[in-house]
Amino acid sequence: MLRCSKRKSKSPYARPVRTPAERSIAATAPVITATQVSQPASQTANSSLATLNPPEVPHPPEVPHAASMNSESSVATPTPISIGDITTEQSLTSVGKIHNLGSSGRQDSSQYTSGIDNSLKRHVESLLEAAVSKNTASTYQKFINSFETFRSKYNFVLTWPPPVHQIINYIAYLHTNHISHATARCYLSGISYKIQLEGGLDNTKAFTVKKMLEGFLRLNPAKDLRSPISLQMLHQMVSILPRVCLNTYEATMFSTAFYLAFFALLRISEFAFTSNFTPVLSFQDFTIDEEKISLFIKGSKTDQYRRGTTLQITYSPQSASLFEHAHNFLSIRPQVQGPFFCHINAKPLTKYQFTSLLHKAVKFIGLDTSIFKSHSFRIGGATHLYSQGVSDEDIKSKGRWRSNAFNSYIRL
Repeated sequence: MLRCSKRKSKSPYARPVRTPAERSIAATAPVITATQVSQPASQTANSSLATLNPPEVPHPPEVPHAASMNSESSVATPTPISIGDITTEQSLTSVGKIHNLGSSGRQDSSQYTSGIDNSLKRHVESLLEAAVSKNTASTYQKFINSFETFRSKYNFVLTWPPPVHQIINYIAYLHTNHISHATARCYLSGISYKIQLEGGLDNTKAFTVKKMLEGFLRLNPAKDLRSPISLQMLHQMVSILPRVCLNTYEATMFSTAFYLAFFALLRISEFAFTSNFTPVLSFQDFTIDEEKISLFIKGSKTDQYRRGTTLQITYSPQSASLFEHAHNFLSIRPQVQGPFFCHINAKPLTKYQFTSLLHKAVKFIGLDTSIFKSHSFRIGGATHLYSQGVSDEDIKSKGRWRSNAFNSYIRL
């Protein structure tokens, strides 16, 4: 320890004073290399030298006298110098566990805002929040809450990032609750996003976790039970809408929505209101003439940046019913801006209302309501295009697929 007053003792790095006899014996002792410093004396010297001082350790440059330092500064400590695989400081003290570099060596995970200037913190948070949609952020939070509930139930320590054994147990827990493989992967994606956002070690990518998910898929193969709605079935459902709808306006609106979802291969979130954060087909985005229908999709599952896509449906004997019902709907629709599909009171058609009415129509004509869902229009539309000889690239373009995933929609 350095003191402001004049030192009365020698530096701890000073060589020990030896008698002439000790110096004579030391001259004949074997040379000890730097990598042998931490080894026991019995392994580095003869037994006859065990009682003598250990071999000298090269010492760092002389530490400046305290008098030359600012008296108001904190006490300085010698800077260790690397010698081989160790340091001089390690050779003089007991060596403790050294944590790995990076996030894996952190004792406690820190939030992504740690170290951020207060004046910029709000901007950092807003940028990170904008990186994912509101629906995705809400879903991720749901997955994280599920994981935390699981850890509390099984008395796991609520550390973050979670260790591998907790994630392994969580996957087994999901499997025992008959969760599908796809859903399990979604749950882990929410956990992974939070870990990576906070700069922690993402144990959801561990080898054991990946293998468990593979086993999950083998034991529970993914099966899409949703069946396609054919054009013939579509005509049949539309014909009975006046019997299950409240009035003529509702029947006309739903028949137009049914046909448009089929021929434009629409996802339900693209034309029925789900939330204030999801763009929906609006009145100004829809145009129709005698030859074609054009609609502009502001954003979708594969268009998170909302660049938008324009779709066109040309008139044909198969699409004639769509043109007829669309003209009828526009003739009675309230002259208001906003969502294209709206009720007589101008309130938007919601996802819940659409799926409920579809359930009634499917049940009315005697079909299985468990296999015909809102996505059945998209599956049926893709299958219809394929059966009409439309090329794969055109089907991908019309359905706004970025990969060959459309092949799973072809149900002949």
